[in-house]
Amino acid sequence: MDWVILGCGYLGARLTRALLADGQRVRVCARNLARLEPLAALGAQLHALDAAKLRAFGPALYNTRSPVVVYSIPPLGQMPAGEPPRRAAEAASSVGAQKFIYLSSTAVYGETESGVTVDEESPISIGDPAAAPRLADESAVETARLAGLPTVILRLAAIYGPGRGVRERLKAGSYKLIDEGVHFFSRVHVDDLVGIVRASAERAPSGAVYCVADDRPTTQREYCDWLTARLGTPPVPSVPSLAQGAPRRAVRNRKISNARLKRELGYSFRHPSYVEGERAIEEELGLAAAAPMTPPVLVEPEEPKDMKPDKGAPVAAPANRFDARYDDGASEYERYLKTAELLSLQKAPEHRSHPDELLFQSIHQVEELWMKVMVHELGETVLHLDGDRLAEARGALFRVAELGVLLERQLTLFQTMLPSAYLVIRARLGRGSGLDSPGFVRLNSCAPEVWESFQRALARHQIDLMQLYAEPAENGALLAVAEGLVDIDAGMQRFKREHLMVVRRIIGIGTASLRGNPMDLLEKSAQLTWFPSLWAVRDGMFTDFKAGDLEV
Repeated sequence: MDWVILGCGYLGARLTRALLADGQRVRVCARNLARLEPLAALGAQLHALDAAKLRAFGPALYNTRSPVVVYSIPPLGQMPAGEPPRRAAEAASSVGAQKFIYLSSTAVYGETESGVTVDEESPISIGDPAAAPRLADESAVETARLAGLPTVILRLAAIYGPGRGVRERLKAGSYKLIDEGVHFFSRVHVDDLVGIVRASAERAPSGAVYCVADDRPTTQREYCDWLTARLGTPPVPSVPSLAQGAPRRAVRNRKISNARLKRELGYSFRHPSYVEGERAIEEELGLAAAAPMTPPVLVEPEEPKDMKPDKGAPVAAPANRFDARYDDGASEYERYLKTAELLSLQKAPEHRSHPDELLFQSIHQVEELWMKVMVHELGETVLHLDGDRLAEARGALFRVAELGVLLERQLTLFQTMLPSAYLVIRARLGRGSGLDSPGFVRLNSCAPEVWESFQRALARHQIDLMQLYAEPAENGALLAVAEGLVDIDAGMQRFKREHLMVVRRIIGIGTASLRGNPMDLLEKSAQLTWFPSLWAVRDGMFTDFKAGDLEV
């Protein structure tokens, strides 16, 4: 397996050593290669990379074979927010990367309520200046996922290990408690982080977001007192987070839950608390223990506080005598169409949080059915194109385009729903996102194969795209297919724009999505096209256009 590490600092070097030890091929990319010479001696390939140069990422990934790309570059202040990871993701897509892993930070949650436990479902802090650069980077990565790149985002707590962390700052005398150390924080040992990156490459689904921290969030005081006693260093001074005449010190004061990471990746921490982590540091560095390794009593972190409205018993909608149960499917019509199963897939009246929930569920379910048909027809299109049945291919594309019109028109039904109705329904949707629609995801994954089959047809007919449009009379059947592809691409863009307008109409512009994504992510998704070459050929035809004389 090929690995490319973009930005090789403390974690990158540790990850590279572990991968090389297991016989993996690793390319490390950083600005300062001199300090990475020890990795080259172990077999790593070094590549100079200046992330501030936007054309630097393509060469960094050149001649790799479906690599796992780990992006470990902090936000660059001199660059537009999100631009470097966007360029890196484009380069990763061009070489068919099997996974693009972005190393983010739990700073995206901003300042939280005192001692609260946060996880992947907790609200991000769009207005926090420290969170903004990371959120912009994450947004760029999510946009790349929508375009087909398999991505994983790891939101990291504080990293510690040999040569880094509180231990080193205590020895240097630079460590300070804030507000007497009453605030909570989480951490992760670098070797566990290496293991989690590797587990993400192997097992994480595309689009996964994980909070990365060990099992033991602590107050700053607990960890500091324990380690100070162990090292025999002087007591640590305390400074206030808010002092007169001084800038306010940032206080995150939260516990990070790793429950999803352990559940979905099946990962078991080698160092579940600082006790095991500090022992490992001493063993690796050959240090004699200053005191017996007496672990504190470990208490399981509390479950994340519910950030949504109360989820008690559903509030039943007013009785509607027309909402009677449908028959069990006695007729042949019902048995063939499986109407009993189909009409039971919506919430029963007594479980609806609002009368409009039936409309809300039905629209989405119907759209999934139509997208299933669209996926099927696109598959037929590929078979027809590869069989040189161009008329049949055009017919399948016409059907897909008409279904796209249905998708767009059905969204207008949401205009009959008031924001107050959706506010009630939204409280029970969890973190559901339309971006996770299986039909939408499959349509996006099918489009590249449709385009490849069309390119094969062009090659068999020995004609390129520009010639096809410049001489329309010569290859009318192929041109009809090309225009059919334009029809469905334009239709999906209209569908995404209509979806964006529906979202704005119901929840406004400034409200984040249920996954915490800002609205600009939807706007970027709406700008993506399936067949960019078919739009570029139009630009090419008019490149040298000059207006002629007016004819009257």
